[in-house]
Amino acid sequence: DPFEARIYVVDVNTRKIESVTDGPWFDEAPSWTTDGKGAIFMSTRGGGWTWGFFRRAIGGGKYETLAGPDYNQKNFPRPGRSGALIWSIHDEQDKEFLSERTREGNIRILTEAGEGARWPEYSRDESLVLFTVMDHQVEYWIAENVLNGPSLETTTLQSTEPSQEMQACVQAHEIDKTGRSPVDLHRR
Repeated sequence: DPFEARIYVVDVNTRKIESVTDGPWFDEAPSWTTDGKGAIFMSTRGGGWTWGFFRRAIGGGKYETLAGPDYNQKNFPRPGRSGALIWSIHDEQDKEFLSERTREGNIRILTEAGEGARWPEYSRDESLVLFTVMDHQVEYWIAENVLNGPSLETTTLQSTEPSQEMQACVQAHEIDKTGRSPVDLHRR
């Protein structure tokens, strides 16, 4: 149904698909538990559209709450072998950082990872964390006469000076013969 998402597992040998989660919730960003017998995931389960982290055994069973739903945006939980848990979290200014619950249960922000850190994963011995840093930048473009012009590179753009990457992308994608605008502008 709308605003519902479930997590599944597929057996690559038999191609059998099994539901890991159920119910009218939005479940996403799964990862295996360290023993490989369950999944850890984020969910709106019981939180009035706020995210919490949960664990459930593959094959069913009860849902275990790892971090209760609250109004702090937290995403992409990944477990460590020691029982630690790492995820990305947004602060009050909507800056994204890595957060960790140590095996002792202490919660800390890993500010050393920097702003925009997400999708963390522990190394096997938990001495390192692999992650991506996303730099959020929004560019607004207005292209005049897109349907009738020969290409976007000759089109007047009303914006601040475009990045070199965007200019190259615009030059690489001419409008096709049907007069449609380019379809692939994601690579900016």
